[in-house]
Amino acid sequence: MSGTALRAWGPWLISLVAILAGMALIVTTPPARVPVGFRVEDGLSYLLMPLSSTTIGAIVAWRRPHNAVGWMLAALGWITSWQYLTVGYAIHGLFGETRLPLTEVSAWAFSWSGMWVGAVAGNLLVRFPDGRIAERRGWFAVVLLIVAAALATTALGFRQGPLFLFRDVANPFGLGGADGALDTAMGTAALLDVVAAVLGFNALFRRSGRAVGVERQQFKWFMAGVLLTFAVTAVGGALLLNDSDLAKFVISNGVAAVPISVGVAILRYRLYDIDLFIKRTVVYGGTSVAIALTFFLGVLALQAALRPLTAGSELAIAASTLGSLALLQPIRRRVQNAVDRRFDRARHDAAGTIEDFATQLRDEVDLDTLRTDLLGAVQQTMAPAHASLWLRPR
Repeated sequence: MSGTALRAWGPWLISLVAILAGMALIVTTPPARVPVGFRVEDGLSYLLMPLSSTTIGAIVAWRRPHNAVGWMLAALGWITSWQYLTVGYAIHGLFGETRLPLTEVSAWAFSWSGMWVGAVAGNLLVRFPDGRIAERRGWFAVVLLIVAAALATTALGFRQGPLFLFRDVANPFGLGGADGALDTAMGTAALLDVVAAVLGFNALFRRSGRAVGVERQQFKWFMAGVLLTFAVTAVGGALLLNDSDLAKFVISNGVAAVPISVGVAILRYRLYDIDLFIKRTVVYGGTSVAIALTFFLGVLALQAALRPLTAGSELAIAASTLGSLALLQPIRRRVQNAVDRRFDRARHDAAGTIEDFATQLRDEVDLDTLRTDLLGAVQQTMAPAHASLWLRPR
């Protein structure tokens, strides 16, 4: 195994062992004693995020060792793996049958480790896609995130009293009389995070606006992953009102869209399929929304019209369902045409050109005119550097 492969896959293996060890420690703890939020099912709900980050990060770091994005992505998984290990050790030591040494220290390490996720994620943000920080504001954002993470770690690590997320454990390193200064540090960290996020996304948007060719496609993949994460997280937030376990699973899967999209972008695997992915998402999403609106509006209208004849709504629902099904293909075609005109002008123009040529072909009998029209259609649809046509004399 080469040195690069060892540096990439060695930490991945350690991360995997840490996750398995943490989960094993929780599994061997009596379930009735484990607090809500630290149960086995809770750990499984969030498992996709560290696994996707460490695995895709290792692949990118192995294939593109000079690109810091892969190492940043892997580092996100390393932090989460550390959290699995420390929380598993703390849970088993606090609530298990066997008393473990340094249990409070493990709980303490878990309480502040998540503060560094933002610093690493922000570093990845401003370094995408080639691993370099091209904007001065990007460097400023990274510095602010590191300072914010250090302040938050200090505030959580040395506050006297119960630990963050472990209310039954007193901070073994708490400093008496420092609450005011630590509160100030935590507030400052939150403010710096907001400023750094604004600067980081601004640097990302400026760089994506200048991108062309392959880099532009990479930014499309990255933004698609970010938008999908926001959408799924919003759905997960709504589910929290009724089913918190399902919400955790949905949010974890949504967040995993970012490392997956980063991996596709950096490794350039099926890079140009992003345009097809975006178009199909818009087409089928728009069609679904239109059909749903047609169905519900149809039900309301038919119920109002049929109320004097029938007291039930079954007839209105049946009629609205049939009408929506009948409109499915026409609506999909209209949405497809609208998307082609807006996002794929070349394809839309090419289809129109071929259709016009087919119409001319039915009526044209002169070979010279036909030759000119055919070459013109090829030039407009395929845009070759050179095109010629030879017709064999009869």
